[in-house]
Amino acid sequence: MRAEEANVHRFLTTFIAGALLFATAQVSVAEPAALASAWTGENHTRARLIAGGPAVDSPRGTIAVGVEIELADGWKTYWRNPGSSGVPPQIDWAASSNLASAELRYPAPTRYTEREGDIIGYKKRLIFPVAVRPADPTRDVKLVLAIEYGVCKDICIPVQTRLEIALPPGAAEQSMGSQLAKAFDRVPRPRDARRPNDPELRKAKIELDGPQPMIRLDVAFPGGAEGADVFVEVPDGMWIPMAKPAGPPQGDTASFVVNLADGADVSSLKGKSVRVTLVSPRGQSEASLKLD
Repeated sequence: MRAEEANVHRFLTTFIAGALLFATAQVSVAEPAALASAWTGENHTRARLIAGGPAVDSPRGTIAVGVEIELADGWKTYWRNPGSSGVPPQIDWAASSNLASAELRYPAPTRYTEREGDIIGYKKRLIFPVAVRPADPTRDVKLVLAIEYGVCKDICIPVQTRLEIALPPGAAEQSMGSQLAKAFDRVPRPRDARRPNDPELRKAKIELDGPQPMIRLDVAFPGGAEGADVFVEVPDGMWIPMAKPAGPPQGDTASFVVNLADGADVSSLKGKSVRVTLVSPRGQSEASLKLD
């Protein structure tokens, strides 16, 4: 069984058992939003859409929207790359109208070490920022989201919900709420948009041939490498092992290694570009590498 198939199998096996249990989610009080859908949810989580203000790093007239998810204490959900087990969020905007595009972005995630391995995701509360561009800016956008995401603690449960909000003309000119602004700010920035406290990929060593194929990444974390992490993905969904610390941090610098001998199809990885997400408590950024 392929590694990614095994991950999904483990997740499905766990949440089938968990789906037999029901508990009311205990969630925090969220910040009021100028535009917001109703909350929906059960099984330790709830979700809604919030909106208002100009989307960051987007053309004029693009509306800032957030998919806000709250989780009961101890529960978590997944990033676009879930790690050793789990499934990423599944997003569908097809039922929307007057929608030219909706670009969902992922805030910097956290690694959690569990019995089944390392998973990548979020706890407590998160907002996925979305840049929404109307087809006709003089008309309302009817934004309809069908979302499926997994929530896990000792058990895993699939959540499917439908969220809907009307975005009037001029929604991009409103003031953005502080929590939505923070969510956009937590999205990793590309190299040409790095801020002083964002991590920087200083050096990459790639060895694809021989008995120990690997990727070694040397990263500078301004302000210190404590609590820092690195995540490596192949954008087309091909499986790649998770990056692991190569040793203790040395001041503001830390090294991470991806052991490609740990189940990766190295021949298929050759020539591929990988996305490297660099995360610290003070900033986050992205870099790209070609495996050749």
